[in-house]
Amino acid sequence: MLIDLACPNCGRSGSVPREKMNSRLVCKKCHMVFHMNSAGRAVLGEPRTADSSKSGINKAEKSGFNKAEKSGIFKAIEEAPIPTLADLKDWKENLSGQSLPVKPMLIGLVAIVVCWGGYSFLFGPPESIADRATVIARAFANDDLAYLKSIATTDSVDDVVRWFDAEHPQVVRARQQWKNKDVVVRSTVIEEDRSSRTGTVEAFIYPPEIAARNVAAETAGAPIKPVELHLRFTLDSRGKWRLNGHSMAQTAQPSAMNDAMPSP
Repeated sequence: MLIDLACPNCGRSGSVPREKMNSRLVCKKCHMVFHMNSAGRAVLGEPRTADSSKSGINKAEKSGFNKAEKSGIFKAIEEAPIPTLADLKDWKENLSGQSLPVKPMLIGLVAIVVCWGGYSFLFGPPESIADRATVIARAFANDDLAYLKSIATTDSVDDVVRWFDAEHPQVVRARQQWKNKDVVVRSTVIEEDRSSRTGTVEAFIYPPEIAARNVAAETAGAPIKPVELHLRFTLDSRGKWRLNGHSMAQTAQPSAMNDAMPSP
């Protein structure tokens, strides 16, 4: 008895005897290997053996492709046409014949870059007041008054200069006991209130030898102590912390006056 069957690869119809069920069949048109399963349906690949049916595992299934599928893929690759020089020339002429809107595309690209930059500038992550205080303390230890003036509020630059002149002598005195000019800075946030746009940080400037041991060292019997800075900040409209020279100058005035007074 013959059973009507079609090749599962190319669709060519034909008929096979029922006793050919689960037997290896080859399509006369596309030469693909297939078989008829127990349900009478054409399936690509070699028929399952008794052992593989019992185990439920087929070697072709393990590899992801059966032999017939692999041969079909390789055959398709081999039969794929290789473009000639004339084909490439035709493609180039077709592309050159199309007018692309270059200017609008450039304008759109620039607009995207500008919008992204503006968004990052306005809505980027908030600046850390502790990080800003660490940079300021390091600039203070390195005598960088120009930087301190650049990050002060616009109406308190002169006050920052007065604060620097009053507080900087303690760094000068400390360096007389330190082995080198390298410093380690640690900052402690006392207040960070973005709603009121104010902040306070205590910054400590250590010589490396103290920071490494985390204990007070002694030189000639005198304990080496860190330089302590009381930093006051104001949050500007761009979300950047700036030195509030007014508040800092007021706290520095008593020490400055004491340094200026002659000892009894």
